[in-house]
Amino acid sequence: MEGERGNILIVDDEQSFCDVLKEIFEEMRWNVDTCGTIKEGLEKLKSGAYDVVITDLKLPDGRGEDFLKIVKETNPDTEVIVLTAYGTVESAVEAMKSGAFHYILKGGKVSIEELKLTSIKALERKKLKEENRRLWRELYREFSFENIVGRSKAMQEIFELIRRVSLVDTPVLIEGESGTGKELVARAIHHNSPRRLKPFVAINCASIPETLVESELFGHIKGAFTGAYTSKKGLFEVADGGTVFLDEIGDLSLPVQAKLLRFLQEKTFQPIGSTEEKKVDVRIICATNKNLKDEMLSGRFREDLFYRINVVSIKLPPLRERKEDIPLLVRHFVEKFSKELKKEIKRVSDEAMEMLLNYSYPGNVRELENIIIGAITLESSDLIQAETLLLLKKNREGTEIALDPLREGFNLEKVIAETEKKYVKMALEKANGKQAKAAEILGITPRQLRYLMDKYGIK
Repeated sequence: MEGERGNILIVDDEQSFCDVLKEIFEEMRWNVDTCGTIKEGLEKLKSGAYDVVITDLKLPDGRGEDFLKIVKETNPDTEVIVLTAYGTVESAVEAMKSGAFHYILKGGKVSIEELKLTSIKALERKKLKEENRRLWRELYREFSFENIVGRSKAMQEIFELIRRVSLVDTPVLIEGESGTGKELVARAIHHNSPRRLKPFVAINCASIPETLVESELFGHIKGAFTGAYTSKKGLFEVADGGTVFLDEIGDLSLPVQAKLLRFLQEKTFQPIGSTEEKKVDVRIICATNKNLKDEMLSGRFREDLFYRINVVSIKLPPLRERKEDIPLLVRHFVEKFSKELKKEIKRVSDEAMEMLLNYSYPGNVRELENIIIGAITLESSDLIQAETLLLLKKNREGTEIALDPLREGFNLEKVIAETEKKYVKMALEKANGKQAKAAEILGITPRQLRYLMDKYGIK
């Protein structure tokens, strides 16, 4: 019975038993270390990485359960198999709850074949976790560009466009609905261009009052208008040598469009109130969620300006048209915001993922990001559940998270059972295991609580 070679640590105070196991695992071509105390075990864990640890629950200098917890805290990927005497099965079950891979009875004759088989399975699980993590890292590297994530064909084509336009200074127009990541694309272009060490200056043309847009872009001198108590540099001057990102350019007034066109033609401008020409070297990247061709036809956008800024066009697809990217985006946001919010959320349940896949996302990637942030905030387990998404929907204003749980194959009994089980566990945890208190928290009788505990196998 030989599997992949592994590194194993055996912790047991019976030296003869350690010698027998060492010989057996070396025959399997495993690297084997042995010791007889928790202290020695912890020292060996510091000096080497072990795939599997086999430990007795009763050791001369402490409890094996405590050793197990330390192993899982310091080496979470290491699988631990515990050995226990016949009278301590309950302790072994507790060890399983603390993260042990398996337990084997030690009373009388230990089943060597069982121990070998269990160790091989433990090694396989550790390697599987490592491989899964490696694949996700490769997947993320392959399907991400800066902070943009996507494995769909459309996003791969956009990544290639970003790489190409980053190398030259031509103006770029990024088109897409709100929330599709237009500024992320602009930043990616800048950070992969020769201008990366110079400023990236972003301005949302729709968020600045029309009377102030010209001042923001080109600056003004002292006394140029009421309230201009000091001179101020415009964003083009601030960004000299770098990139200016004009978001929602379709909201610029026609007079400002004319001045922007002149700047693109001459690379010079005049601050408001000044007769002095200033010259700067900046790259212009624009973005819009409007159809600028329709805006031109209606007379709200200059045709000559459109052709100046639209040398290269990047059209970002809405999230509803690239749903194959949703699982990758969800994983990215879960990893990112779990760390930021100091929560131990590892993934989303299959039911929750199905709900996320079935939603249309009028707010696109930004809306998905907000949903995940909200779910992480509300979730009480290490897994984002479908009920949490429903609770998030119920407690948010508006209908932007209209997730539909009544998907094909929906099972009401299963949802109710999962919810009951979750809240019984939460109540018992809050009551420190005291059933009477937990029943009070849930608003049911102790007898009803015991029934639910038996029903769901909660100890």
